[in-house]
Amino acid sequence: MSNTKWKNNWKKIKSYRPDSRTHSQESQIILNNFEFDLFVDCGPGYVGSEAWSINDALGEKCEIIGMEPQKERFDLLIENGYPGNLTNCCVSDIAGEIEGYTGHEEGKSDFWLNVNQELIDAHAYKKKTIKSLTIDSLLEGRSDRVFVWADIEGSEFAMLKGAKHSLEKQIIVGFFLELHKEHSPDFVKGQGAPTEIKSYLVDYGFGCKRVADRGTHCDWLFTLK
Repeated sequence: MSNTKWKNNWKKIKSYRPDSRTHSQESQIILNNFEFDLFVDCGPGYVGSEAWSINDALGEKCEIIGMEPQKERFDLLIENGYPGNLTNCCVSDIAGEIEGYTGHEEGKSDFWLNVNQELIDAHAYKKKTIKSLTIDSLLEGRSDRVFVWADIEGSEFAMLKGAKHSLEKQIIVGFFLELHKEHSPDFVKGQGAPTEIKSYLVDYGFGCKRVADRGTHCDWLFTLK
């Protein structure tokens, strides 16, 4: 498997600057439809991503907490003035340490809790034990209105299982989730199919709307009724 695409991806990631804006349209949808005091940014990945757009609009009215597990991406975000409190960790159903697969300079650039075997064989990722937080541990003792953005490569169901108490308290007013389709090459058995995730959140009083179809995945907006 050629790693030319991986190198191009790294080049793209490093090209963004603090005045760049990615996911600006999606961020505007959130701003138009929700009121929140805390924006939880799971897997920001890019300089100028959703946290920057939220900060542009709300400034000090909204606290931003981010979690970025891939170390080189984390360093880029910090060096370029991430507009919130950013931690080098992943988000899952475990508060502590967890095994996952992290990208590296000679491979892909992201982080997965579970990854397809062909990408492991191609040395696209390195297995690594890293720090993990749960949404519940992050929000313990808080009563803010919270919005959660998560572009976390198939870890969404694990994240939601780690948000059980926060969901029961109904302090999370919405989610923006990028969910892989089951027939997508990026889908890994056990990560949670979109139908499972939607059903899980419906049980906690959320309605859902598909924002965009990206081919291998769709962007979904979940709103507490």
